[in-house]
Amino acid sequence: MTRRWITAFVVMTTAMLLAAVLVDAQQSSPGPPRSILAVEIVDDDKHESQFPVLGPPEGGFMETGPSRQLPDWKQPAGVPPLARLRIRSLMEGDAVRIRVSAVFDDSYPVDSPGPKYGAREEPVASYLAKEGESITVRELERFGFEPLLLKVVKAKPRLEEQALAFQPEVVSKLKSVEVFAFGIDPSSPTWFSLSLRNLTSKNITALEIYETEQGRRGGGSQMSMQSAPDRPVIAAGAVYETQVSVGGSRGRMTPQGLVPEPQQQLTFVVGTVVFDDGTYEGEAEVAARIEARQVGRRLQLARVVSLLKDIPDAPEQGAMATLEKLKSQVSSLRIDVDASIISELLARYPSLADEHRRERLMAEVMDGLRSGREEVLHQIKEFEQSSERASGGIDFRTWLSRTKERYEAMSSSF
Repeated sequence: MTRRWITAFVVMTTAMLLAAVLVDAQQSSPGPPRSILAVEIVDDDKHESQFPVLGPPEGGFMETGPSRQLPDWKQPAGVPPLARLRIRSLMEGDAVRIRVSAVFDDSYPVDSPGPKYGAREEPVASYLAKEGESITVRELERFGFEPLLLKVVKAKPRLEEQALAFQPEVVSKLKSVEVFAFGIDPSSPTWFSLSLRNLTSKNITALEIYETEQGRRGGGSQMSMQSAPDRPVIAAGAVYETQVSVGGSRGRMTPQGLVPEPQQQLTFVVGTVVFDDGTYEGEAEVAARIEARQVGRRLQLARVVSLLKDIPDAPEQGAMATLEKLKSQVSSLRIDVDASIISELLARYPSLADEHRRERLMAEVMDGLRSGREEVLHQIKEFEQSSERASGGIDFRTWLSRTKERYEAMSSSF
């Protein structure tokens, strides 16, 4: 065997082994392969505004505020303003398909007169660009905003998850709730399992857990709410299990690359609970916001119950047409807030009567109205999908009866 043949054999064998290792790594790696391309918003006002391009079916997604408004632009009367943009990306051969949609939202200001229906998305542009190419979204000018410049670039490296330097803590400020257990979730280094015990004889229908950093309340909080009387968040004397996230690694871009920020001690605080008799323990403002959202959700579900009651008996073969009509009716439910609802809430929480807190409560009621509507639309979608997948599922009349009973119970509970 000659030296040249031996060298060629070694090179070929090494290449085969390397290929096998790469294939094995791709097959064994959890989740999709890491993207090498990203869509970047070329604008100094939008720091670090890029998102990765992914393959089908999901693709990449970013939601951002619109560009700068055109000078001397006057919003047409009765037309909701452009609130934000949704940018989607998808690999298409060796290029990137970029779709831009405008989101119009009549929700704000919350105290302006209705009718209000919330966000409405409208596709405005579609482009195909390769790495290094830029596109200009001039279609935004007809909505009163400057063109937006987008560019397909190599994705910036993401920070790897780091081991926590400080063990998070959980404390309860409440006499009604104790921290029963807290520990690392083996499935993720940034999630922790938390168990709380209700020490009272009353059901807890809502609670808030918020995050503090170096003794100061941070922006992160987690709320759990349940309006069904037979399914409280924590029944009297029972234990509630949930998870809290400490978030991913944070960093800043420097000339030397992405540098992780120093980790800080985090503490999670169980700060407020609401009971099934309408009383609460903790912060009045948090309890009022929770109740406001519950009120909005109950009001919307009550409207849905009325729609369900009005559905006439129809043969099973007409179920899909009836369901399509119901979906349209639910989608058209309004989310503007009657002033009398806020007056009733403020009568229960008189310390929150200033204008800022009043608007905050109105926004929470609106969120409840919106979430109630979206909840029902999700239930309709799930039934449609189950009907398509299996002919042996529940029939339309049974689903309709069960749905009506469930929402009647939810809309009549505290």
